[in-house]
Amino acid sequence: MRKLLYTLAGLGALALMASCNKETGPGLRGEGGPAVQATFTVQLPVGMATKAISDGTQADKLLFMAYDQNGKHLDLDQTVPVSGFAATVSVNLVKGIKYQFVFWAQKDGQYTSKFSEDKKSLTIAPAEMMNSDGWDAFYWHEPLAEVTGPFTTSITLRRPFAQINVGAPVTLDASNNREGGDFYAASKSGILIDNTLTTGYKIRVPNKLNLLDGSVEGAEEITMTKASYPGNAGEFLTVDGVKYDYAAMAYVLAMPDADTQNLELSIYTKQHSADVNLIRPVPNVPVRRNYRTNILGNVFTVSGNFNITVDQNFSGSDYGINL
Repeated sequence: MRKLLYTLAGLGALALMASCNKETGPGLRGEGGPAVQATFTVQLPVGMATKAISDGTQADKLLFMAYDQNGKHLDLDQTVPVSGFAATVSVNLVKGIKYQFVFWAQKDGQYTSKFSEDKKSLTIAPAEMMNSDGWDAFYWHEPLAEVTGPFTTSITLRRPFAQINVGAPVTLDASNNREGGDFYAASKSGILIDNTLTTGYKIRVPNKLNLLDGSVEGAEEITMTKASYPGNAGEFLTVDGVKYDYAAMAYVLAMPDADTQNLELSIYTKQHSADVNLIRPVPNVPVRRNYRTNILGNVFTVSGNFNITVDQNFSGSDYGINL
């Protein structure tokens, strides 16, 4: 698992913040030879067996879409179930023809209405994608050279999103009850956390994914809709085996290469009966497709350090930069 770790020191008060369902297509005939069967075995990323946010279990349907070599959508769409992080698609293709394919795994119905009529792009509303694992999705575009005969091939999907998490230090007893840490200290100051806390981000992100080349567009600064914080159901953010109070999480469309954005975390809660709205700016947050950015530090109480890790969900080596 690849991780990028760097420490933003001296923030001081700033750290008060941050299967197979076989459904054969119509089998095109005309230019080229007779239809032949192609089988795609589709795999979501392995290593996500434990139940947690971003474990991939929300993705229960695979959408399969086919295009000619010029990108025109063909009448070969299929929707098949995902089981055990895998799915199988069988389709009839014409021998001697070139194709392109798009694979999209999602929670059933989550994104379906957001595909363009020509099925070449997907447009999202980034503001919706706050503190909900239902937006987790996986994608792959596969160009195919000329079909020469029946074949079976394996496809591994990747997230088109970055996931941005905020976690606060916590001390837990043997029953995973708080006995110390940032949220614990806030509760001692009258902050009502578990029943009232919602969070949101302000960040500049794109809203459109080109399914045929993976590019994104439409970037603008948005304020994400506040929602109950992920830790309200007993969920903890775990980084390198250490648990943190889960303060916020969002999925955002991202470029394949690393980008940096200025993030603003908003915390909405109450102190006794009075409304409290805390703003925690976090500058220079690295964002990259298929990576998790973990922002670790106190969001209520004063701390001298704020750590950020960028965590690729799969494999690779570790490296670090100290600032």
